[in-house]
Amino acid sequence: FVSDSKIDGIAISLRYENGVLVSALTRGDGNRGLNVLKQVQKIRSIPLLLRGNPPQILEVRGEIYMPLEEFERVNKERKSKGEQLFANARNSAAGTIKSLDPNIVAKRSLSFIAHGKGEVVWKDMPMTWGVFSKELKSLGIPVNPNIYLCSCISEIIDAIKDLELKRDKLPYAIDGMVIRVDQFSAQ
Repeated sequence: FVSDSKIDGIAISLRYENGVLVSALTRGDGNRGLNVLKQVQKIRSIPLLLRGNPPQILEVRGEIYMPLEEFERVNKERKSKGEQLFANARNSAAGTIKSLDPNIVAKRSLSFIAHGKGEVVWKDMPMTWGVFSKELKSLGIPVNPNIYLCSCISEIIDAIKDLELKRDKLPYAIDGMVIRVDQFSAQ
């Protein structure tokens, strides 16, 4: 099994073709996502070009989030201007992306962490999320630093307890932990 923290952000699907970022789609209304490529291009943690020898097609799913420190800075700035405060970092990130203004995105330090895969055309594609996430990192795509490889239920429980101890010190909001089968074919 592989377990990692569930980042409280906005779901996004990034599509790379021959190592070049070509689209960034939100979940939208559930049937059709909103293409926010221009906004996403302003998020420093999202590579526009992948490093190394990237796959022909790589669709990476993840979360765009606002680090808690940036959330506090943005709300302080909004308060000084007499503007309504954001309720939480997730809403702040969503409002930033949905503003459709790349300049606003550039002024706010949004970040991204990959948590899944979509369509992939990759000659030597890894067969597990654990190895896949290491390959993503080598391509320049941020992955969760709190990944736990677990072989039994007691290790999963230990991972949950460990993350619970770290939760208040994380630089981003989380809303739980995801536990999944590591082997893609068994998922």
